[in-house]
Amino acid sequence: MKRILTVLVLGMSLQMAMAQDSTTIKKTDRFTKGQRMHQGGPMKKHFRDGGRQSGWMNDLNLTEAQQLKMKELRNKHKAEMMAVLTPEQTQQLQKKKAERMQMRAERAKAGMDRMKKNLNLTDEQVARMEQLNKEFRQQSDVIRANEKLAGAQQQQKLQALRQAHRENMKAILTPEQKEMMKQRAEKRRPGNSR
Repeated sequence: MKRILTVLVLGMSLQMAMAQDSTTIKKTDRFTKGQRMHQGGPMKKHFRDGGRQSGWMNDLNLTEAQQLKMKELRNKHKAEMMAVLTPEQTQQLQKKKAERMQMRAERAKAGMDRMKKNLNLTDEQVARMEQLNKEFRQQSDVIRANEKLAGAQQQQKLQALRQAHRENMKAILTPEQKEMMKQRAEKRRPGNSR
């Protein structure tokens, strides 16, 4: 009888310890329903700044000079890597890059089509939004290409540009469309049933 009780107590203790351990995992370290790695999964904090690991770099509190030196080293490394490729491989790489750009453009168009349908946008609103998107891409490319900006400065400028772009896009919408957009966003939040 003592053996049975001992085994039972040990089993329950082990089960409680495992349950307690699983509840200590941070919510940010787990995927929520429908969440993908690039949409805020556990690695999002480590892969900002165009795919480079900047989360841990931010923890180092690098000076502006150090950030610029790191950027210079990345560019030098990239140039050295490109020098290794044959002309055919370089051409293949450029082709893949063009394909990615084409896919990005198709996704942007599909997103605009969904927005037009879901918010009942007029053709004038769509044209204005497409123009804003074009200007946003051009301005963000200029910021990214500026070699004199340190990583943190570049991110601050891009963040400010994104915020201004969102505000400009919202300014095009009617109050009813803004409300529809708000409702759709709330439905997409984790924890809300679809």
